[in-house]
Amino acid sequence: MRLPEAAAATLHAGGAVIASSPRAARALQRFYGEAQREAGHTAWQAAEIIDWDSWLERMWQQALRSGAESRLMLSTLQEHEVWMRIAAPSIEGRRLISIEGVAELAQDAYRLLCAYDSLAFLRSTALGPDADTFCEWARGFERECRAQGWFSRAQLPLILCDAVMQGKMTRGFPSRLMLIGFDHETPAQQKLLAALQERNCSVERFESEMPPAPLEPLVVAKDTRDEITICAQWVRRALEVAAAGNKQIRIAVILPGNGELRWEIERIFRRELAPQSVAIDAAQLSLPFEFSLGVPLATVPVANAALSLLRWMEEPLREEEVSWLMLSGFFWKELSDLLPVAELDAQVRQSGVLPPEHPLDAYLRQNGWNHSQPLEELRHRLRRARRDWKEVSGQALTFDQWIERGRRILIAAGWPGAHRLASEDFQVLERWNQLFDSVAMLGFDGAPVRYAKFRRVLERQAQRTIFSPKSRNAPVEILGPFEAAGLRFDAIWFLGADDGTWPLAAQPHPFLTRSLQKQRGMPHADQDADWELARLVTERIRRSAERCIFSYSAQDKDGPRRPSTVLGPQLATMTAAELRGKLLFPEEGDREPCALSLEEEAAHGILWPKERQAGGQSVLKMQAACPFQAFATVRLGAKMLNRTDWGLEPVDRGNLVHKILETLWTDLKDHASLITAQANGTLRGLIEQHVDAALQKYQAGTSKTGYADESEKWSSAYLQVERERVVGLVADWLNYESRRPPFSVESNERSLPAGVGDLQLKLRLDRIDQVDGGRLLVDYKTGKISSSAWQGSRPDEPQLPLYAAFGAVEALRGVLLAQVRADGFKLEGCAEPSLRVLPVSNPKPLPPYSEDLQQQWKKTLLALGEQFLNGEAQVDPKQFPTTCDFCALPGLCRVAEMERSAVDEEANGTDEGQLD
Repeated sequence: MRLPEAAAATLHAGGAVIASSPRAARALQRFYGEAQREAGHTAWQAAEIIDWDSWLERMWQQALRSGAESRLMLSTLQEHEVWMRIAAPSIEGRRLISIEGVAELAQDAYRLLCAYDSLAFLRSTALGPDADTFCEWARGFERECRAQGWFSRAQLPLILCDAVMQGKMTRGFPSRLMLIGFDHETPAQQKLLAALQERNCSVERFESEMPPAPLEPLVVAKDTRDEITICAQWVRRALEVAAAGNKQIRIAVILPGNGELRWEIERIFRRELAPQSVAIDAAQLSLPFEFSLGVPLATVPVANAALSLLRWMEEPLREEEVSWLMLSGFFWKELSDLLPVAELDAQVRQSGVLPPEHPLDAYLRQNGWNHSQPLEELRHRLRRARRDWKEVSGQALTFDQWIERGRRILIAAGWPGAHRLASEDFQVLERWNQLFDSVAMLGFDGAPVRYAKFRRVLERQAQRTIFSPKSRNAPVEILGPFEAAGLRFDAIWFLGADDGTWPLAAQPHPFLTRSLQKQRGMPHADQDADWELARLVTERIRRSAERCIFSYSAQDKDGPRRPSTVLGPQLATMTAAELRGKLLFPEEGDREPCALSLEEEAAHGILWPKERQAGGQSVLKMQAACPFQAFATVRLGAKMLNRTDWGLEPVDRGNLVHKILETLWTDLKDHASLITAQANGTLRGLIEQHVDAALQKYQAGTSKTGYADESEKWSSAYLQVERERVVGLVADWLNYESRRPPFSVESNERSLPAGVGDLQLKLRLDRIDQVDGGRLLVDYKTGKISSSAWQGSRPDEPQLPLYAAFGAVEALRGVLLAQVRADGFKLEGCAEPSLRVLPVSNPKPLPPYSEDLQQQWKKTLLALGEQFLNGEAQVDPKQFPTTCDFCALPGLCRVAEMERSAVDEEANGTDEGQLD
């Protein structure tokens, strides 16, 4: 790529080139430098190439130095604080209204009035409730600015225009200007440029001499994922062709909208253009693509870690936030600290803590910190940071004082840690320091604030601050349609060229009247004007490369899509599948699913040692659900990190009910005793006794942590409510069982080894009932049940069939699932036809239990056991994506990269039930 000749001529004549964006300015500076090197120069004077906002800033500095101005230009954040102060009295006490959001809207409305030279609007009346209120705020804002000697940055073009026209500025601007990449000039910009022209400054607008790229067939994809994939494949083939010809090319992928597809694009582009970068240790690989679309600074890991720690000083963090923060490495002394910190995190997660939030003081009191020197040092640093915060936590300080304190806290904690900083990391830290400086400037009025407000402002500004790393000159650049202004490429792919995305859809500003916005040509006030701007931008994009392809998705999450009318009605189309065929790429469904190399090794026989016990019934359950799930969980020891929630987890509730019923039936022993306890009124007291014992045991586990003080009151109130719920649940269940024919409970929670062929398992039977001439197996479930989950070659719940076939229970006459739920009690399963099992109020007989059924179960379970023993570990979910919804291993099996639609069709063809 080369610097346009017209721009080179302007620079040669001593003029300046003004670009519409910083990225375009940096690209033009690079082209200028490359031209100087090609001319044989080893040194040259820096070119006057600058973006519009930086140029205005330079002119303002010149006005200050010359004495033409002495006012303070408010930063965006300073101005926002002033708007909040002015608007607050009008909306205080009004629910569901954010003062920050209202102030931001008011600030944006004032910016539009300045940009479109429409400040006279503020003197209007009877405009409507919202507009009248805004005008009142704006007049108050201007009075405050006049009294304090401030002004809004949005006024800068108009103020500079007045200074030029009045002769206050005779220096600070060149005699010749060239504007590049301006799709649209606001009246304020036009007014300033006209004033410069009157002062003998030549102003030119660059117009590309390139003809528009011919319109190629519009690519129609099935959905958004398909559209991004075909784009990435086209880019890959273009790069391969260029590399074969020893050429360097620049490709732009243009994405309209707000960048919500960024992460999906990055995932697919990594897979297609740099599959080696998917490896865990490949984070520092140089990718062949880069985004000019920035992300909020608050989402960048090193900045997020700093914000999280500052928030942890004052309030608890959620469990997952603490885990991320501790494991992020931004507070480690050495990279080798990972293992002890990870062990501490796992220990805390397994400690049975009731609240899922961790106050810093309580977290630092946890057991396990003294297990290693790195942990002791980390705790010391966090405690020192905590002391630095506590010294001033109750005070009101100015923003600059809070910023200084925030820096001390982060330094004391060891931030940014032991990471080896790359170029982008230094850019993030530089942007973070700029953020701190901008927040410190809020102390311009000397008003003190509490820590909570300081932190809220810091977090809000970090969310609004967009971080975009400097270009690495990657061959593929992903950017927005307006960011591409002033740039040249060899080829362009325009994503999302549908009627819902292009032109960009937006609403008129709510604080300004529709008539004013339409009359002054403000954005999004007139659909025709937006359409015309989109047409001009599309034309400019086509003049930016020799080849330009547009695409859209025929279907997205909101429904069917049609091509954008901006492209014209006669454009030919081509499906993504057709283009994929021309590029010689296989269809998605024809690809081999991406899985671990361990799977390939397993196919050659990683056998399970026959003498080793493999665990319980869950081994066969996982093997039936997905062979890889069993392989990774049992053989590799993979498991989900424990997560806590307020109160008991569902699994804890289920275990609690199991334990209570076990101890109750140990005391009651049989149906007759249950009837007697009901009759003499002692049953309720017995139930309460067993429930209290179980809850006390649970509560004792939580009191061993550092959280007893913080959670004691909440815990006591919660457990009292839980006690009443469980007592009622168990009482209702026993009332249901009292209506059964007579039985006695032979054993509870019996453990026994079992061999499924050569597979050794350890089984635990919830309950064995003695009934008329035999035994029943009973398994409690607090989720919804269905005996259909026992059917097929891959049963969803093989537990009771396993007990029946391999539990060695003599005289077995049936198996029962017992649903213990407040929304419905029932027994479901199968029993010998002559055996009465269900309550007398339920005359419907159970399906028959027989020796043939037991043999059928045995055959199915032996086959599953043999598969596990032989190391069958293919990624093969029984019902995709349902089987995967609650699986803990998606990061290992990479099932998301399988063709979803093909597996969906297969899954939809099954009709097997499933237990919760």
